Order: sequence, then structure tokens, then C-alpha cells
Amino acid sequence: MAGGESLADWTANLDTVLGQLQSGKLKPSDLDPELFTFLKDKLIDGLQEGLKTDFDKVDYDTPDYKLLTVMQQNVYAFAGAKTYQELRDLNDLLYDDQGKVVGFGQFRDKIDQYRQQALQINDRYNKQWLQTEYNMATAQGQMARKWQGFQDNKDLFPNLKYNTAGDGRVRPAHVLLNGTVKPLDDPFWDTYYPPLDWGCRCDVINTDGNVTKGMEGTPVNVALPGNVGKTGSVFPSNHPYFTENGINLKQVMDKVTSFWEQEYIKRSEAILRQFQQDHSFTILKGLDNRTGGFIVRNLKAASLDSQGQEVVNTLFAKGERIMIPASDTASHLAGDLLELNGVDFRIHTLTINSKESLEKQMAVSMNGAGNVLLNIRGQTTKQQIKSGLAGVKDQKGLNAVMILYKDKRTVITKAEILTNNYKSLDSLFN
Repeated sequence: MAGGESLADWTANLDTVLGQLQSGKLKPSDLDPELFTFLKDKLIDGLQEGLKTDFDKVDYDTPDYKLLTVMQQNVYAFAGAKTYQELRDLNDLLYDDQGKVVGFGQFRDKIDQYRQQALQINDRYNKQWLQTEYNMATAQGQMARKWQGFQDNKDLFPNLKYNTAGDGRVRPAHVLLNGTVKPLDDPFWDTYYPPLDWGCRCDVINTDGNVTKGMEGTPVNVALPGNVGKTGSVFPSNHPYFTENGINLKQVMDKVTSFWEQEYIKRSEAILRQFQQDHSFTILKGLDNRTGGFIVRNLKAASLDSQGQEVVNTLFAKGERIMIPASDTASHLAGDLLELNGVDFRIHTLTINSKESLEKQMAVSMNGAGNVLLNIRGQTTKQQIKSGLAGVKDQKGLNAVMILYKDKRTVITKAEILTNNYKSLDSLFN
């Protein structure tokens, strides 16, 4: 079992955890870091196994990087809610018949009894249920990877076919879906893309076969409707972990967010140490312990203009890991070059004025570039930005567009531009 040492450490520490719960030093909503880390790491391992992807190597120019980030965040949220529920069950052991927490004397005298009950809870959450959840994470990862493959090959195979395992264990609702063929872009796959239940073994294959009739009427009732390849939802938001035992979901998710940020900062520390050991770089701004941001500069880098420096300072405040690379005098592309989280971006500052439309400025800035950072100054609208993005659909080589507008930032991938998915722009205007 992956992460077994962490589970052993947690199990050996149960007496201490029970004592902290009894004294009030630990509350279920505090999310014991050791337990959360064990659960999160185990589920991330399962997800990576299915995806065949190392999350440490996922960058902005990965076509589905945003989806993978959403999947990780979903796993973090699930692990956080699960941590709360396990601690809540452990906490409930310590109440007497009058609904009050037992005193220290009783706790000390009955520690063997409490320990045995705690071990049963530990076994249920961290072995039995966790194995099922690990399997689900792996299955969702596999199907998300397949969805990306279907998208890449839809010119040859425009349709998908639903297949069950074909044996007596298949759920009746899933039997109804067996053999269904629908176009890749059909709304059918928004609901009926497996896995559709815990332990679901159904699959989908791409095909150029004929589309089948039916399935447009009465919906088939499945336990886990959705499409992980589109939404990134590995575990459902209505799972009992998120809803039962009086959970204060906001409080728990705030704690999960702090864990996410801590890990980002820890990773930033490791990356910055590598730059510090490389004598071809100088540190312009060291690690920001609040955000994880830093700025390093290659000694052969050209000086940024004032607008480029403005962009760098804004991104640093938002926690970006920024490297100003050596000058690329051989490149024909305009715009200063920055490396953000390991990926090169060309900076272009666009000024809203009456002489040249934003759409035209965007088209010129993104011509031939892989990843572009657009710093928009002045007053614009979401529709103007959408129009500008729509105008570059056919540009070859474009991977991702980062937009800075009024101290807010978002990233639009080429895949989102091609599918007219501009939901990410909402964050710039909220």
C-alpha cells in the first residue's frame, strides 16, 4: 500500500491524537496535517497512476494543464473532508452518556478501550474505504486521459461508443447504456461518461461507426453522472464526507487551501535553491513566504522596459516563480521573454485607445507565439477580449494566453479558445 509508512506513523500516533481531541487542543475542523497528507498523497498517487502524468511536471503549456489542476484541487478537497469525518468519528468516542467530553481521569483509565475503538475507525477509513477511493481516483485518471486522446483523434474517429464489462455483475442502469454510439461533442457524454459508480468497470472507445438512436428521452439513473475529462471532478461534491456530521465546509476548505498554498511554497523553496546554486543567475527577489513567489535573472538577460517590470512586479505579488532568461537575439518574435513556473511567455502590453482596436492588438501580439502574456491597460470589456481571442483560433503555434487586467490574472488555453470556452475570463471582471 503506497504511503504505508505514513499510515503506520498515523496509527502509532492515535493515542496522542485522542489525547488532543479530549483536551480540546485538536478539533476535527483543524484537519490533522499528518492524516491529511497521508490521505491526499495516496489519492494523488492513484490519480497520477491513471493519468500517467507526474503533476510536478504539469505546466501552463500542457494542453490540459488547467483540467489537471482542477483534478488535484478536487482530490485535496475530498481528502480534507475525509480527514474531518475521521477526526469527528474519533472525537465522538470521547463523549459520555450525557453528551459531555469525558474527563481526563476517565480518558486515562479507559485508554485501551478508546484505542481499540480508534483502530477500528482507522481501519475503516484508511484501509477499506481508502482502497475503494484510490481505485476511483485511478479510474477517473484513466478516463480523463482517454478523453484527451479522443479529442486529439476526433477527425478520424468522430464518435464514441459506450461498452460495459459484459458480465453478470454489470449494473442494470449501465446495461441500458451498453452499445450506445454518440458524437464526441454530444451532450450525452456530459452525463454518461464512466465511471458512473464506485467500482464501475464500463469503458468508452472511439469509433467511426454509425450513431445509434435512442437515449434522448427518459434519463438513465446513475450514481455518479458526469465527465471527468470535461469537469475535472474526481469525487462528487455530494459525497457524505462533504455533507454529514455537521461539517462546516467553508472552514474545512479554508484549511485545505492553506495546505495547498504551503505545498506550493515548499516547492518554490526547492526550485529557488537550484537557482542559487547556479552561478549564471542572480536573485532579484527572494522567496515571498506568503505566496511562494520569487524573481531570478539570468546574467545574460537584457533589461526589461518599464512595462515589463510592471508585469514582473504584479506577477511576483501573485506568487509566480519568475525567471528572466538570457536574451534571445536570434528570435524574430517581439516582446520581452519571461519564464513563469518553468514555461516561457512573451509579454505584450496593450493599451486601450481609439486608434487601434484591442482585437487587432491581440492578433498582432499573438502571431506565431507559443505562450503569450497580455498586460491590458485601460478600460475594456469581456466581449472585446473574447472577440480578440476568437480572432486567433487559426493561429499556429499558440498554446496559452495569460491575461493581466486591473491587477487580476487568468489563463486561457488554446483548447478553450477552440471550443469557445471563455469562462475563465469571468475572474477578470468579478
